[in-house]
Amino acid sequence: MAASRIGAKEARELALPTKEPYPTLWPSISILVAVLLLVTGLHIVDSAIPGEQPIPAGTTIHAGPSVSFVPANGWALDKGDGGPGSLITTSSVIKEDNRVAVSAAEWQGTLEQQVERNKRQIAVSVKHSWQSEEQTFTTGSGLVGSTFSFRSAKKDGQLWIAVDDRRELAVVVTASGGPESFQAARGQIEGMVGSVRIGVRS
Repeated sequence: MAASRIGAKEARELALPTKEPYPTLWPSISILVAVLLLVTGLHIVDSAIPGEQPIPAGTTIHAGPSVSFVPANGWALDKGDGGPGSLITTSSVIKEDNRVAVSAAEWQGTLEQQVERNKRQIAVSVKHSWQSEEQTFTTGSGLVGSTFSFRSAKKDGQLWIAVDDRRELAVVVTASGGPESFQAARGQIEGMVGSVRIGVRS
């Protein structure tokens, strides 16, 4: 009788489905390899796209179809400015911690309104900054407008703003950098401002 009970128990155990171990090792290795390949590929692609593009001397840089300027020697073009379909087109050049951005945007207001707009933008983007009163400027290329400077604990800068009423276009040159390097580069920065021209791209 005992033997029959043991036999029944063994029969039930044999009838139960066995639990196979999950084959987790090779899928895990495959996923790890795929992730490593993806990360490596992104690094290679990113390395192939330089963040700063050296500019040959005398090169004309365009900010949209109607505005151009000539960077000073030793400056590099910053990638990623502007964008298809954007109402604002910006081209920037950089040297050390200095940056000069030339922006062209559709504008139907006055020069005074654009200046006040830029002053508000600086007050928001550069915390605890001091701003000078605006002054009139004129360049040899015929650009006429208003300029003002700003200063904070870590950054000095200046904006030159012009409005072309006929083209309904605002041109803003924004230069900024560390206090010492900005002052050292001021001559080159003013030279680039003087090279800004408004006209149809040839």
